[in-house]
Amino acid sequence: MAGAESLSQRLAALGRALWIIGIIVLTIGGIYTGVFSAVEAAGIGAFLALVVCFLRGSITWASLREVTTSTLKSTGMVFFILFGAFVFKTFVGFTGVTYAMTQWVEAQGFGAAQVVIAILLGFIVLGTFMEGFAILVLAVPLVQPLLESLGVDLIWFGVLMVIVLEMALISPPVGVNVFVVKGIAPTVSLNTIFRGIWPFWLAMFLAVLLILLIPDIALYLPNRMFG
Repeated sequence: MAGAESLSQRLAALGRALWIIGIIVLTIGGIYTGVFSAVEAAGIGAFLALVVCFLRGSITWASLREVTTSTLKSTGMVFFILFGAFVFKTFVGFTGVTYAMTQWVEAQGFGAAQVVIAILLGFIVLGTFMEGFAILVLAVPLVQPLLESLGVDLIWFGVLMVIVLEMALISPPVGVNVFVVKGIAPTVSLNTIFRGIWPFWLAMFLAVLLILLIPDIALYLPNRMFG
């Protein structure tokens, strides 16, 4: 087929990607073997990526300074959001909203599964026009006490929440991540990008269904690795 890459070209491209594959294997492998924590793995991965950039000559001092400045600004913004989240959580506790929600759910006789599904659907709606981190900051302080009162495993729910937020960020009518892709590939139309995301959306939807039906899937691998 015209324009298709030959096997040698594909192997050469794979060889150029071995750096990043090695970093992924090292960081993920280090987490699962207990050599370092997830936070430490993030720092190690960033440092190794920087070393690779220097070795390949793909970074300059000017670009390094720009990246460092942008990182400091982004980190500062994240910390301000976290500070606000702690304040927000405290005020939510004072208002008694979470207690009132818990009482209302108990009065209606809703089960844990119904509440979890309703919350996940709400996250999908929010994610169509809000960034995922903002949703976590605003929503988790509200739903956490409710889920705890229903006996929901918060780690299991956290796995579901991450998948659902990723679904939401590519869901019409907005889909924040769709516009990120549009910024990277400006020549590709939004209609084409939206058509391209549906297989990924459906795959994540099936993953959510499986975890809802078979909750042990969410923790099967960690439990097998750490006993």
